[in-house]
Amino acid sequence: LFPDDHSIKDRKSAAKSGKKKIAGFEAQGYEIKDGKAKSEIWLSNDEKLSPASKFYAQLAKNCDLSNEGEGTALKIRIKDQNYSYESEAKEVKFDKNPPEKFEIPAGYKKIPNSAWQSYRENFDKETLINAVKERMKEAAKEAAAEQGKEVLKKGLKGALGL
Repeated sequence: LFPDDHSIKDRKSAAKSGKKKIAGFEAQGYEIKDGKAKSEIWLSNDEKLSPASKFYAQLAKNCDLSNEGEGTALKIRIKDQNYSYESEAKEVKFDKNPPEKFEIPAGYKKIPNSAWQSYRENFDKETLINAVKERMKEAAKEAAAEQGKEVLKKGLKGALGL
């Protein structure tokens, strides 16, 4: 739950932060802090969610919750001075997935481990972060322009008595 530049040795242990219902399930909250970041995770031990809890077991261990925090993560929030992330389950469905959803797509090619390792070694987080920030600025400008048009329309309608 912490960005890569956070040291595990600096992390303080998780503290329980209460209980609440999320997506219809009782969940136990945990707060995890280190010098730079604050995170919280809400886990449910409801039997109906047990297949998913195996997936989240590793996540819980990574958050220093291995002794007490087991279950399915229904809400995750991470925040530090440069990074913010939040995810929360709004609804849980127990429908059967059609088998075709799990078929390998046409044209799929497995990437050799060596290519993946090379990608990881050469991955530039700063470039990605800057690209996301730039796109967020563009989206904000577009949204502001749209809001400006609406305000102008409303103002003209009011001024002209329409």
